[in-house]
Amino acid sequence: MNFTKFVVGATLACLSFAAFATDPVPVCSDVAFTATAPATATVHADGPYFRAADGRYVLLRGVNATGDSKMPPFKTLTSPALLDPLPGWGINTIRFLFTWEAFEPTPCSYSEDYLAYYEQAVKWAAERGIYVIVDFHQDGFSRYALGGCGEGAPQWALTDRVTPATPDNGPNCAGWGSKATFSPQNYLVFDRFFKDDKQALSHYMEMLHRVAGRLAQYSNVIGYDMMNEPWSNAAALDPFYARAGATIRQMHPTAMLFFEPEVPPMGPLVPISTSEIALPSLGNVVLAPHYYSADLFVFNAWLGDGPGLVLSQWKKKADGWNIPMLLGEFGASSTVGNAGGYMAAIYSWLDRNYVSATQWSYTPAWTAQGKDGWNREDLSIVDDHLQLRSTLFAPRPYPQKTAGKPISFEPLAAGFKYSWINDPAMGGGKTEFYIPNGSSKNMKLKTAPFWARVVCSATSDYLTVCESNYQGQLSVTLK
Repeated sequence: MNFTKFVVGATLACLSFAAFATDPVPVCSDVAFTATAPATATVHADGPYFRAADGRYVLLRGVNATGDSKMPPFKTLTSPALLDPLPGWGINTIRFLFTWEAFEPTPCSYSEDYLAYYEQAVKWAAERGIYVIVDFHQDGFSRYALGGCGEGAPQWALTDRVTPATPDNGPNCAGWGSKATFSPQNYLVFDRFFKDDKQALSHYMEMLHRVAGRLAQYSNVIGYDMMNEPWSNAAALDPFYARAGATIRQMHPTAMLFFEPEVPPMGPLVPISTSEIALPSLGNVVLAPHYYSADLFVFNAWLGDGPGLVLSQWKKKADGWNIPMLLGEFGASSTVGNAGGYMAAIYSWLDRNYVSATQWSYTPAWTAQGKDGWNREDLSIVDDHLQLRSTLFAPRPYPQKTAGKPISFEPLAAGFKYSWINDPAMGGGKTEFYIPNGSSKNMKLKTAPFWARVVCSATSDYLTVCESNYQGQLSVTLK
């Protein structure tokens, strides 16, 4: 671990990321673009919480979609039926991957076909009450970098200082994360990108501008993750986030901006205390780190180390900034020993700390042979019959919307105890609970205090609404 920290630190220092590009040069101004009238996003950040337009407090429980969308043909959510199961599993959010290569395969040549596909999936999500976080995704920068094991940027955006690789993304790319950590070329590629080599950064900003201008019309698009897992440091990322955020806000003023820590400090290999990233001064922002225990990669098993050792540090940082935290990625391969215990431990921490999250990943096209369809990863929560893989994902009851400020959320063996300060003015005093289909038959809801006159009723197979005109602390216990 110390050796990894030394190598990473030395590589970053040698590349001198601090020399960041000046304002990006306008590009593609001669390519037609018409922005849509922006809608008001249905969820916004308010202090350390997410709030709905009616004032209620919202807990986001979601998935990343999809693991195989990083490669051609890039379009994977091609049917509304693929989104149908999600609400019944308690999923109210998708962190939806957007691939730069698919949208701008050659400079200033934008794929209307890809954007229309993405837009259609957003519409289907809205029809099912699912929020969308637009995730500008990359891993190792490009399929033409990292020995053909990356994804994200088109080939033309790769610096001329490296020779483009032939895309692979097959068995040879298993363990691509370690390859990225110890590859000086990987750091060089990002260094040149943030210095606007070949105007790649300028093109990236133009992409954000166009995508946000198109998607701003959908109120279920609640925010944008400005770059997935950026291999850089604060000297480059702070101005990048400021510029990217301003670009998005120009087109979508009410959208939240999700920003990630620098890699590797975002994960367990390097202490979080080394992270120097600053809080973007744009408002309505969310800290969105990722977490994968080192046990999974070193031992292919979870040894029982509590995820709170890392996650609580990120929560403390978000609380210090008075902004929400969303755990943007976490998950486990199906081959990991005690994967079910590992996932349960993470969700228990999320529950106790009232933290929102999107698990990696939902890949409907998963197969036993091809797995997730990218670099031999095998983290999909569903199998080839669209059935949940129970060791990787098990629906858990939780409060989706609360008519008042949360106090505590305590998971129990088969349910929870939840307390909040009820406010009848928020959403008509209606607090919505997700309860897995069938579970409520063997569970009992108890409310307190008894004089508060709380009325709970099931509104669907998996949603129960508890309503009260009482102003003050309420609690509901499901067991």
